[in-house]
Amino acid sequence: MHQLFQGRIVHNRLIPTPHSFSYHIALFYFDLQRLDTAFSKVKFYGVNTAALASFQRKDYYGDPDIPLIKEIQSLVKERTGMSSCLSEKLKIFLLTSIRTFGFCFNPVSFYFCYDEANQLQALVADVTNTPWHKRYAYVLDCRIGQEKGVYRFTCDKNFHVSPFMSMDMQYEWLVTKNHDSITIQMHLSQQSLAVFSASLHLYEITLTNAQLYKKLFLHIPIAIKTVVLIYVNAMVLFLKRVPFYSYPK
Repeated sequence: MHQLFQGRIVHNRLIPTPHSFSYHIALFYFDLQRLDTAFSKVKFYGVNTAALASFQRKDYYGDPDIPLIKEIQSLVKERTGMSSCLSEKLKIFLLTSIRTFGFCFNPVSFYFCYDEANQLQALVADVTNTPWHKRYAYVLDCRIGQEKGVYRFTCDKNFHVSPFMSMDMQYEWLVTKNHDSITIQMHLSQQSLAVFSASLHLYEITLTNAQLYKKLFLHIPIAIKTVVLIYVNAMVLFLKRVPFYSYPK
């Protein structure tokens, strides 16, 4: 079943110069097993078709000629060592925004991977940077690190995202997923010193045609809002003389 979530995303930089901002966000939660049914009865929306708002396979992870669900199943198998018997049966749900008025940008899209018993087995965080538009997928193994409904993961930073943060850092992810709410927290540290955090708090809203038309015609497209905020806050950091790190070669 497809769902629509909305809420707020908060960015909080702690050092060397404090800086924070937040904004409202709305994201789709697509059932990739039934992707073709996502907008089957909604005007102006589509899946891999020309529409004002459209899910386009090319905007997401992997080879656009291979079904997205197959690409994510293969990625999870490769990174976690999961057996083919289990990985090929994973049910994949994608938390993301879609192409609107011809433009799409997702700083991160999340793939929730469930087994046949509806137990979360893996979480894929597919990160895209700007202005380079390169991507890297972090695969978090949910078979370990779960306590009282919260999944906790740590890993090294392997991908350059912000020119105002170096590469020698570590991530901590905290994820809580309920049917009608999602909370994802990401903490970035350097030599055990907290540097930056981002949090995404979402709750489900009813997925109706009226709600979709409202999001399309009465709100600034989330991709455009995100890119504008990225550059505006980058300028603020530059004016605050936060150290700048070139893209690693």
